[in-house]
Amino acid sequence: MELDELKSIERTPFKDIFEENVDLCKDTYNLNCFRKSRIEVEKPLVKEAYEKLGAGKVREMKFNPV
Repeated sequence: MELDELKSIERTPFKDIFEENVDLCKDTYNLNCFRKSRIEVEKPLVKEAYEKLGAGKVREMKFNPV
């Protein structure tokens, strides 16, 4: 299952990965820490956009944080 998750990160649009990351960041128990780590490694812009702009601003910019 984890290999499928890794492959899906590559092909998944920024918007979908970003929204998934937002949900994972809300997970106070870090139950999906592997998935969150993979997103941060494979798509570092997702983490950077979330930390610098926040979810609301990225959504406002229509998921185009650059």
